[in-house]
Amino acid sequence: MLARSSLRQRYPSLTHSRVTALLQLLVYRGRFFSNVRRHFEYARDPNDEPYLNLAIEARADFIVTRDRDLLDLCRWDTEVGRDFQKRFRFVSILDPVDFLKMFREEA
Repeated sequence: MLARSSLRQRYPSLTHSRVTALLQLLVYRGRFFSNVRRHFEYARDPNDEPYLNLAIEARADFIVTRDRDLLDLCRWDTEVGRDFQKRFRFVSILDPVDFLKMFREEA
């Protein structure tokens, strides 16, 4: 994903060396989870449940995705979105562009 030419054109500072450094950091700082508890059931797309539950178990700050089913969990105008946001406020679900913009604005 981070190697896509369209993303690199839009964000020239996203160089090969920076991507490599990020991946090395993730390997160094990452944690392994097994037997993740089912915190959230997602009838709309049960295939997304393992990712949601892993993020919840790990108390992740972000899920970065282009998956519309996951992104819709941030919508307060749906019952399932409100439920997810109320229960798991610590997880923000963002598309890759918004995620990168967030860090660009902080710099």
